[in-house]
Amino acid sequence: MLGTKDLITSPAYYSSHWSCGYCNLKEKQRTPQLVASSSVGIHLYKCSPEKYESLVNRGYRRSGEYLYRHDLLRNCCQLYTIRTSYHQTSNNTFFNPSKDQKRCINKFANFLKIDLKNPKNKFRFEESILNLQRSDPKVFRTVIEPAQFSEKKFELYKKYQCKVHKDKPSEVTQKSFKRFLCTNPFSEYFSDEELNDLNEWDVIEDSKRIFTAMGAFHECYYINNEMVAISVIDILPNSISSVYFIWDPDYANLGLGNFSALRDMILTYKLNKKHYYLGYYVPTCPKMFYKKKYGGELLDIANHRFVNLKYLEENDLMEEGKPFIMKEVKEDMDVKNINLDHLEPMTFEDESIYPETWKIEEGNKLINISKTLYGPDGSVTKNENKIYSEGKQMFPTLAAPKIDPLPTVYLTKWESENNESENEEEEDTFPKVQFGSIPLWGLNEIIRKRKSFSIEDDIVMLQMQFNQLMIVPGDFVASDAEFSSDVLNLLRSIGPNILKDSAVIKP
Repeated sequence: MLGTKDLITSPAYYSSHWSCGYCNLKEKQRTPQLVASSSVGIHLYKCSPEKYESLVNRGYRRSGEYLYRHDLLRNCCQLYTIRTSYHQTSNNTFFNPSKDQKRCINKFANFLKIDLKNPKNKFRFEESILNLQRSDPKVFRTVIEPAQFSEKKFELYKKYQCKVHKDKPSEVTQKSFKRFLCTNPFSEYFSDEELNDLNEWDVIEDSKRIFTAMGAFHECYYINNEMVAISVIDILPNSISSVYFIWDPDYANLGLGNFSALRDMILTYKLNKKHYYLGYYVPTCPKMFYKKKYGGELLDIANHRFVNLKYLEENDLMEEGKPFIMKEVKEDMDVKNINLDHLEPMTFEDESIYPETWKIEEGNKLINISKTLYGPDGSVTKNENKIYSEGKQMFPTLAAPKIDPLPTVYLTKWESENNESENEEEEDTFPKVQFGSIPLWGLNEIIRKRKSFSIEDDIVMLQMQFNQLMIVPGDFVASDAEFSSDVLNLLRSIGPNILKDSAVIKP
């Protein structure tokens, strides 16, 4: 029975901690206005590439088998899912590399003494990448292989972490490498033949060819038969998601990170995938700015659509420290004149559908309504308790300790009297309002009114007994209020269409 499940997960957990790699949170003096790094975390014991792609498009990312999404309402930084593509179908155009990106490719080719065969004074992006890929494999080649451990990979990873990120050698272990970059929730969704096809992506001319290999991969780069880089990627039904990139510091002058992203855009296109996902984009973090050089768009998590990054910046739609929720209105409309009810938005019907790019109709514009909803005087903020009480009436099993308010909707303040530890991390209760999640009224609509999801029928509950997982029989919602609250929070966090026909392991 469990073998047929394409999602086996833990309950969702909400936590806050005082460490952030984007804003040096740990080094800041704590004040009532300072917000922590807050996120939802889930352990994925098993997940199909299809389900994971849906989760990516809900703002999640994975580290090994750990799935996480930062709380954009309360987090210290705003982390937006960013994606791009070589062929941009929304306007039927192709990505045009900048001068620096062309220089990066030319520099790499010149170092290897490979002729890109570009006409004089004309740079052909796709052809340049393919000519490099088709060069003498003794000089340069890449090999896509399963995300598995090897001593050579670990040695390169350790060298990179210590020299580039200044990690202590004693802290860079085989265990951490395996957990971070090898362990994954995917079964092997490919055969040897499918893997061979994947490694012939540059020579297969069929533009409609379907490459069926999916899952976690290491794309190993070799120069003169020496491994110099590893691109850790997830190949999904409609996209390729970049997980991590490791490069040999001895080749720092080649700009392997930039070259890899450009090359993976072409790989994505040749595999007939729609988009290349570059992880998160943080508008306030300078070390993230390079990502917008590849074009791209950011996820509006509340609307389940992607918005052009250039449009967001040119129209000043991303306010520091606050998330964005777009609403399309007439060009002469002012955001101050927008009237919204007190309910949290739930503007999409099926979170498992692959999200489109937002196409703005002529004569319209996008405005950011997040402050109107979640600001100090926002409609959701003012009615937070009413929203929660309505949810409690719908779901009496929501145990009070499991869903509690944070100090405000829009901002989590540090209220502790003492700052005993710089590294404390606590599992918190879920906030009443979760930005980008299914609101409580939405759950009522789905479960009670439409009856399109049944917690008892659509989820299998598992529990460890006698060192093995056992299916827990009966109506566990009625018999275990605390766990049913956990399941409802999981349902809010990832959505019913993703959770449907899955198994949840009770802690």
